[in-house]
Amino acid sequence: MNKDEVILRKIPEVYSAIRNRRNVLLLGDSIEDVGMVKGFKYETLLKIGFLNFDYDKLREEYKRNFDVVLEGDGDFNEVNNLVRDLG
Repeated sequence: MNKDEVILRKIPEVYSAIRNRRNVLLLGDSIEDVGMVKGFKYETLLKIGFLNFDYDKLREEYKRNFDVVLEGDGDFNEVNNLVRDLG
């Protein structure tokens, strides 16, 4: 699935709303999701990874690729709290 800026350019109402924003909050549940930021011009990037399986096997790889790693299939409370604390 294409999740980068290229696909967003095809949706003018979305792209026009975000094209000048320079802060990116990237949320992903696979290592490949880190690539979603490809094509975006940003000043600040915070990558949050959701590790939902093979915890012991994947934990270190997730920590190398994401700034924050959340384990388990939980809700968005931790993400919401983090964003609130940053604001």
